[in-house]
Amino acid sequence: MKRVITILLVLVLAMGAFACTKIDAPAATEAAGATTTEAATMTVDAETAANAVTIDPNYYAVSLGWSQNTSGQRQMKGFKDKFAEYGITNFEIATAEYDPNLQSEQIRALISKGPVAMFITPSNPASISEAVKEAAAAGIKIFLSDGYIPGVDVVSTVMFDNYKCGVTTMTALCNALQAKYGTTDEIKIAAVWLSANLSWHQRDLGALDVLAMEKYSNIKLVGEWDWDATGTVQVGEGIDSILNSDPNKEIKAIWCAWDGAAMTGIDKTSMVPGREAMMFVGCDGGEDAWKYMLKYPEQFIMTAGENIITMPYTLVDYAMKDVNMVPYLNLVQGYAVTSKMIQDVDSIRDVKPAGSDLTAWQILADYDLPGYLDLLNQVLTENGLVAAWVPVI
Repeated sequence: MKRVITILLVLVLAMGAFACTKIDAPAATEAAGATTTEAATMTVDAETAANAVTIDPNYYAVSLGWSQNTSGQRQMKGFKDKFAEYGITNFEIATAEYDPNLQSEQIRALISKGPVAMFITPSNPASISEAVKEAAAAGIKIFLSDGYIPGVDVVSTVMFDNYKCGVTTMTALCNALQAKYGTTDEIKIAAVWLSANLSWHQRDLGALDVLAMEKYSNIKLVGEWDWDATGTVQVGEGIDSILNSDPNKEIKAIWCAWDGAAMTGIDKTSMVPGREAMMFVGCDGGEDAWKYMLKYPEQFIMTAGENIITMPYTLVDYAMKDVNMVPYLNLVQGYAVTSKMIQDVDSIRDVKPAGSDLTAWQILADYDLPGYLDLLNQVLTENGLVAAWVPVI
């Protein structure tokens, strides 16, 4: 009965509490159903409501910013795998599909249930920061996967080196362009950025630093589109805007901050005369990207394959430890995956490495599972191919 009363109290307070902590944070106020003006008149703050939460030491919560693509699915699998390993059955997973307002609402709903720990993949770090602060104020241990939220009291963040991802993929793209078109004549390219997400924006910054190098001075950025965090404009429309601004078909490549943009770009250019040789690079990795790289090896030349499942695996392990023994920040390994590497695996697709029941392609599909890259390099070596799967990011 005490728990029921506590939850009711949180619901009563939430209408006025969660929106007033920062008037200039529209995502937080809208998620609470209040306008900025209404938020300014409220007197009960979020910390008051948070203090009314009763923590359940056996309940865990996961707030996924997305789940519909390979990256999100690997995150979800990782949390479920680790919960099963530790015998945790009392948990809840919510997914917001890149909607930060929805994710803020979901986080606040999870707060009211008093999880001992909350694992969060931020759809947009800045937009959900107020909700995450409220979770921390309630005494919930916060763990961040694949994203960093400044100013929030978290136990640990595990993510990918996004800056080096941008450096690696833009370097590969520039080298490929110069090898094909030369180092003196001007080469025009475009880019699809991710500046709305503070963590993933590091990819953009790494790419821009490469373009600033003197040795790539003949490569000119002439078209840009930035991810629309509101979802009003989809990436396909963004790619269209780049292509429409280039009626003479002079753009030779599009650097993409994530694989979905690269695959969308390929869909729009691969069958268009004058566009069919346009090059793309991406970031994330996974079977969807591998299939595109196989079908369009001269277009989709590289992606930065993240060791995605390691993020949730590591964080759940950390949640079982003394928080004083857990690192505040940890970076997972990444791989510069070329279309040639995928072609090599495909050439022995159904071959099994000695001592394993898995085929080469099955191993590739789950490359980020512990020990799988060792098997992948083993089967490549056993068949006279290059064991190229080494962490370089």
